[in-house]
Amino acid sequence: GTKDIPVNTRIIAATHKNLQKAVNEGRFRIDLFYRLNVFPIHLPPLRERTGDVRSLARHFLQTANQEFDRNTMFGVGVLERLEAYNWPGNIRQLENVIKRSVLIAQDRQIAINDITLILQHESHIGTHLEAGTAQAQEVAVPLMALSGVSPPRHADIPLRGYGWVSADEIASLREALRSTRGNKTRAAASLGMTPRQFRYRLEKLGLLAQ
Repeated sequence: GTKDIPVNTRIIAATHKNLQKAVNEGRFRIDLFYRLNVFPIHLPPLRERTGDVRSLARHFLQTANQEFDRNTMFGVGVLERLEAYNWPGNIRQLENVIKRSVLIAQDRQIAINDITLILQHESHIGTHLEAGTAQAQEVAVPLMALSGVSPPRHADIPLRGYGWVSADEIASLREALRSTRGNKTRAAASLGMTPRQFRYRLEKLGLLAQ
């Protein structure tokens, strides 16, 4: 415990932040920046290298099949649909989408409808994140609208016991149930939820009996 042991190490650090800007603003130590900034490599986001999507998707499919003990394949048009998406969450988002699609796939094949449903939900998430605090533009619906009555556009109406509810969220839940023929476990997986979370939201929104 008292003898110095020489070591020879190399450090690989990754970030999505602009460290030069952070240094200039005093939010990152300049000495640490120069210690790390020996050979910087800029990796473009996945949306700028769509040629990698197909190879990555096949790799993630293979690992997901091993993880979940499945033998799932991509259906017609799935890889093209994946290449057309802009992937704001980059490679990790692609990996999670593939895992989710493997879990909900029927007949050992990921159908184009499965991928479309998942990506529609992912797009809603991105839209809400980009919107930030602009809640005034969200479409909220009252409880009576959950029975099938179309909600009024641009109405800001609180749902008692649940706060503000986006029409996009309700549409996503309904579409998940429709596309999985009422299978709540598969519907939950398609939206990235656990069955318990999915059932809770259905109950709170009055959709459980639908």
